[in-house]
Amino acid sequence: MLGRRTHRLILNSMVVPINQSLHLGLLNG
Repeated sequence: MLGRRTHRLILNSMVVPINQSLHLGLLNG
């Protein structure tokens, strides 16, 4: 099983690019 720390790193690696793409989409209109 994955440790909590590893699980959090995986979630961050998935969530951060999504947030960045959303921000770019909002800025670009």
